[in-house]
Amino acid sequence: MFTGLLIWLQGIAVSHGPLGVFLIAFIQEIVPPIPSTLVSAGSGLLIVGDAPVTIASVTKLVTHVGLPIAIGMTLGAIIVYTVVYWGGPPLVKQFGHFVGISWDDIEKFRTRMRGTVADDIIFFAARAFPLTPSILLNIVCGVLRWNPISFIISTFFGTLIRATWSGFLGWQLGSALVSYSRHIEQAHNIFFAVFVIALVAFFGYRKYKATRQQGDKAKATP
Repeated sequence: MFTGLLIWLQGIAVSHGPLGVFLIAFIQEIVPPIPSTLVSAGSGLLIVGDAPVTIASVTKLVTHVGLPIAIGMTLGAIIVYTVVYWGGPPLVKQFGHFVGISWDDIEKFRTRMRGTVADDIIFFAARAFPLTPSILLNIVCGVLRWNPISFIISTFFGTLIRATWSGFLGWQLGSALVSYSRHIEQAHNIFFAVFVIALVAFFGYRKYKATRQQGDKAKATP
């Protein structure tokens, strides 16, 4: 997959520079199958090339790879977040009982999380970690109606760190990145699967708990 991704990046990123990188990052944030880590690494490899590590080359990495990707992914994340932010409550209210979740549960959880520095730090760290499925973060934050300003700030700076670091690795690994790309993609897929399984397990437990409570109430009713 990575070889094809490099060809695609070469046709866009190299031809259009930072604007091409921005467009690719924006698209991949809305289309989950494209691993953002490989996009950043490939961009670093193609744009900085075999240049030695100097202040000028690191600056180019940040301005031509890190910043465009951070801006593109942040704008894409805002779109997903906004759609879920406004569309999530009706869906939860209508279908939440199938998984044992009510909008009151989400409101209570949201109230406990609101305004704490620890929550923002955890979210920022998740954004900066290269293997975190970004699309899932956007969806969860939209459902929880995470503070929009905090969401945008943490998304931008967390992604900036993530993209710059991944781009640096791509730049330094060079052609060896093609060999490691399969492992990176597998790790990304595993992390995504674990995240989804955890959500399914959580909803399954919530459904079981809600069903059991209803059964206890029915038994207690004379």
